[in-house]
Amino acid sequence: MTRFLSVRTRGDEKDGSVHIHGCRITCLDRETFFADLEKVFAKGVPVQIVTVNSLMLEESLRDREMENILRESGISVIDSAGIQFAVFLKYGFWPARLPGIDLIRGLADWGRKKGISFFFFGGKERSSRLASERLRTDFPGLRIAGQADGYSEDEEKTVEKIRRSGADILLAGLEMPRQEKWIRRNLHRLGVKAAIGVGGSFDVLSGALPRSPYFLRQMGLEWLYRFLLEPWRLGRIARLPVFLTRLFYWSFKKCL
Repeated sequence: MTRFLSVRTRGDEKDGSVHIHGCRITCLDRETFFADLEKVFAKGVPVQIVTVNSLMLEESLRDREMENILRESGISVIDSAGIQFAVFLKYGFWPARLPGIDLIRGLADWGRKKGISFFFFGGKERSSRLASERLRTDFPGLRIAGQADGYSEDEEKTVEKIRRSGADILLAGLEMPRQEKWIRRNLHRLGVKAAIGVGGSFDVLSGALPRSPYFLRQMGLEWLYRFLLEPWRLGRIARLPVFLTRLFYWSFKKCL
């Protein structure tokens, strides 16, 4: 059973959400996350779920569309230790972190019990197919509505394929920020109840890449292990010290 870190629900609003430099983040534990997701399903209005990490918040500082996505997403959860630290600096408590892989597995476990169907979109066709098959093995009864790779240039056909599948939840693995913008642009045409960007999670779920050791995950250092496997990520990783510097500056200026 997937375990999520516990959280003291505290923040600016009744739902426990917090704001970091203008970006709204909903700090939720596992139970509250799925309770809120059920409310979304009951309302019937599609929602974009965002797993916020340090690079995403850094991206939002130079990209107005990403800033709006982080402000307006229906549900946003913390994916990285950097965002946890930002919340601690501003609010004085350590919130829950729901890493992407654990969140997907949690969704799969919850979905099979509720009869929820999933569509896997992004990455190579083999990765998305193997990821869905492995999840179905781990969670018998999980409903897979379909898959599509992330290399098609015909957006309309992809949207139509997802809509015709009848899927309830879309998992989009297109890398940040492409996946968040793609979801925002097409959310109300997909026919799904929720859509979430999952980055390179399909590669790990499919077995194409190993997951980081448990002790690194507990320390919030999955990014370091991924970098060792894929050194080409250096350009993105190099932005992390910049983000950390910003956090201390914002905290000092009381504008975090």
